Amino acid sequence: LMTVHTVLKANQNLNEILTVKSKLHNHTRLVRGMKLTRLDLMKLSLVYSDNLAAVTLSENYPGGQEAFMRQMNENSKELGMTNTYFGDPTGLDSDNSSTITDISTLTNTVSKYQIVRDAAKMENLTVSATKGKKTVKIKVNPTSKFFGHDNIIAIKTGFTNAAGFCITMLLHSNDKIYNLVVLGAHSSKERKKIIEASLNSINIDSKEDKYIKPMKRQHHRHHYG
Repeated sequence: LMTVHTVLKANQNLNEILTVKSKLHNHTRLVRGMKLTRLDLMKLSLVYSDNLAAVTLSENYPGGQEAFMRQMNENSKELGMTNTYFGDPTGLDSDNSSTITDISTLTNTVSKYQIVRDAAKMENLTVSATKGKKTVKIKVNPTSKFFGHDNIIAIKTGFTNAAGFCITMLLHSNDKIYNLVVLGAHSSKERKKIIEASLNSINIDSKEDKYIKPMKRQHHRHHYG
């Protein structure tokens, strides 16, 4: 989410064609040499948590990835996220850390962007890329079944061995806004159960709508790049 916030805050051209230059990362549908728009890279990052998409966005920031990382952490300070540090744009770096409070702050901040709201409504995503003379259609499914529901305003999942299975969601129901954050679930199934139990606790039908109960505020490794 901070990767997307940093790109949008810089008012970069979303229709600019960018080239994937880095080597293959885990969890990506991209390969070196592909060309696609900055907007489609952002969509892949939000919906599919595509790590190479996030890296490519950072590499095409004024001053390169090093400047991008400085700005990510500066943006964190500006938002009052005093217990957050970003070591890389994907959230996979072992030095990355945050808290439920900071992640909630970030989720609320990025919810103002239409691209984030649109991504939350996607049940699937198809983008076009070129490689050489070929055009490639990249089709992905969201990282959680909670994407694609009308009441979801913003959503992002994450996973690292240290942080476990995580999710942050902003949703509206019964004329109220709820921010649900799960950190440290042992599996995607456990994460889903926590969300559904929390939805039920606020009288939301977990089969139709989606959400999370508060946890102790503590530092966690995370994957919310």
